[in-house]
Amino acid sequence: KPEVKTAGNKMTIATTCQDRGVRTTSHTEFTFGLDLITIRTEVRDDTGAASTIRITAKRIGECKKGS
Repeated sequence: KPEVKTAGNKMTIATTCQDRGVRTTSHTEFTFGLDLITIRTEVRDDTGAASTIRITAKRIGECKKGS
């Protein structure tokens, strides 16, 4: 079950899972602004493998209302 925390303009999600004998943990942080969102995910497993994913998105136009 993921652990979700929110504080101000940030939300974090931490997860742990096991697949084929390998335990993997991930920690994702979302930071929200008026016209910007950043996402950073760090993933590690018990074999020593690690990776980091960073995404930055910026609103570049007016928000449109749904049809």
